[in-house]
Amino acid sequence: LLGGFPNPLEVFQWHGQTYDLPPEAVLLAGSSMFPHQAFRAGEAIWGVQFHLEVTAANVSNWLEINRDEVRQEGVDAAAILATANNKLAQLTPLARQMFGRFLDICHSRTGRE
Repeated sequence: LLGGFPNPLEVFQWHGQTYDLPPEAVLLAGSSMFPHQAFRAGEAIWGVQFHLEVTAANVSNWLEINRDEVRQEGVDAAAILATANNKLAQLTPLARQMFGRFLDICHSRTGRE
């Protein structure tokens, strides 16, 4: 699902919770703040906590509606917004690739052409 992606890859994330890996799951991605960002369990189950599907409007909205938390955490909202379009230009093709691969896998398991 994530094969061939840059490593490391800086992605957008906006969550305060995390999770433990399911039994026998394979960790696919993590970060220092959230060590479990993506996993595979068996041959047909994936979990992804980061946001490849995000848009510039999403980022702006997250920063605005959570401005108190952003300020409290010392996050530079202006810097994030200033670089969002460049980062999204890198992430959007990867999002299409990942979601396309997922749909291809689902389609191949239906047994239909």
